[in-house]
Amino acid sequence: MTFPEVEDDVPSSSSSTDQASVPSPTPEKKKRIRKKKRKIEEAITDIKTGDIDTNDDSMANNKTVYCEGFPFDSNETAVREFFESRNCPVNSLRLPTWQDTGRLRGFGHVVFDSAETATRACSNDVNKQSMGSRYINISRPNVPRQEKDNQKEVRSQPQGCRVVFVKNLPYDADENGVREAFQTFGKIGDHGVRISRNQNSDSKGFGYVEFKEPEFALAAVKQASKPFGLTVSGRPVFVDFEEGKAKMSFRLADGKFLKSQGDEKQKKQHKR
Repeated sequence: MTFPEVEDDVPSSSSSTDQASVPSPTPEKKKRIRKKKRKIEEAITDIKTGDIDTNDDSMANNKTVYCEGFPFDSNETAVREFFESRNCPVNSLRLPTWQDTGRLRGFGHVVFDSAETATRACSNDVNKQSMGSRYINISRPNVPRQEKDNQKEVRSQPQGCRVVFVKNLPYDADENGVREAFQTFGKIGDHGVRISRNQNSDSKGFGYVEFKEPEFALAAVKQASKPFGLTVSGRPVFVDFEEGKAKMSFRLADGKFLKSQGDEKQKKQHKR
């Protein structure tokens, strides 16, 4: 599998002349390099372990394969054609992309309609075959890491805690989708659902849910502690108690800050 090249922390050199001509990286640059390396490593680990909901038959492990080696300039249509041209009809694709460019990262999961098709995809008829200038490696997905994490015991709930922290959210999940998954445990509070977003309004994959009562938060944490106990858009999420205050600076899907809504309410009340 090929990944984007990342510069070393300290540039290598074969002579004192090269060392003199190449300036040492600044501490800020070293920090950026380390952060980039860490993000790539974490992304590979998260994707290879799989985001599979075993309660959903279409997403079961025996119908899913993990692939790596997709050309970075390819797209979902090309990936689908690669399999279907080899008699492997595709049910769905989960191919991560870079947020800044939207291009494929070169790996991901492919879900088929049957276990037999997934087995065929792992055979020599499809596995190791070329797609463009690259060869595609196909294998069975590992046991989802979320399943292991969720088997931990639920920690004691802080007194009066009504807010829960949620991570491993799908990047395309919005506030309504998260609300729908959590409102089964009880009424959600005034600040509702808050998803952390960047300046482009893209989700960072985590957020908060505030309930009306502490027992609702406890119910959500307990349910999420079970293997695949709580999912959003078919993806298992990690849920824990949040002891901090509501993050009013979170951006909404339209790019506006959550605190701006609160300010508007205060302005209206002040005018009255």
